[in-house]
Amino acid sequence: MKFSIPTLAIVCCIGCGDASFQIEIPKSRLQSKIEEWFPVSTADSDEQLPVDAVLDNPKILLEPGSDKVGFRLSIHVTASNGPVPLPQSKPAVLVTPIGPGGPPFPGHPGLNQQPPEKKDNAPPSSIDGIAIVHGAIRYEPTDGKIYIDNATVTKLSFDNLPPELEQPVNRTIETVMKKYLAENAVYQLDEKDISSKLAKSVLKSIKISDGALLIEVGM
Repeated sequence: MKFSIPTLAIVCCIGCGDASFQIEIPKSRLQSKIEEWFPVSTADSDEQLPVDAVLDNPKILLEPGSDKVGFRLSIHVTASNGPVPLPQSKPAVLVTPIGPGGPPFPGHPGLNQQPPEKKDNAPPSSIDGIAIVHGAIRYEPTDGKIYIDNATVTKLSFDNLPPELEQPVNRTIETVMKKYLAENAVYQLDEKDISSKLAKSVLKSIKISDGALLIEVGM
């Protein structure tokens, strides 16, 4: 037996006194949900993190056959709170003007110009990059909510991130994502639908197929 309701496809198979349901949650539904949480800033965290950063532009990644949900995030690192600082901004380069056909004439003000003085307290530059994070699916039968646990950075891509800062950035991203994913469900089943009430009884399996999250539940 097959039921069609908005945003969900539910298939019921009854045999030998057993009923199982497969609930399909489209990628678009998950995407719209997580977009409500971002951007996320480390400034909102209660604990001291290795770096200050803003996480934004989340994209849901669903890999066929996997039991994990992925996130692609833009990362904007603004400061380091540890012993390794961010790279210094490069000072502006002063170019001595050149006259037509060669160097400037004697007495040209360009000849008297000195290179800019290097300052040790030059402001650090910010660093932008991309992080891929994966987490395991957790189902709470008491309220029919689905969460993502154990967020782990599986790929980090920055053009100019010092190697010494890779681990601090990883730790910051994982700490922030674990907090938000633990507090916010990516989906909640509808109690008004009878299939959802049955879904709350027993969870059989969760997997990803054809760009959707498939949840199999049964009596």
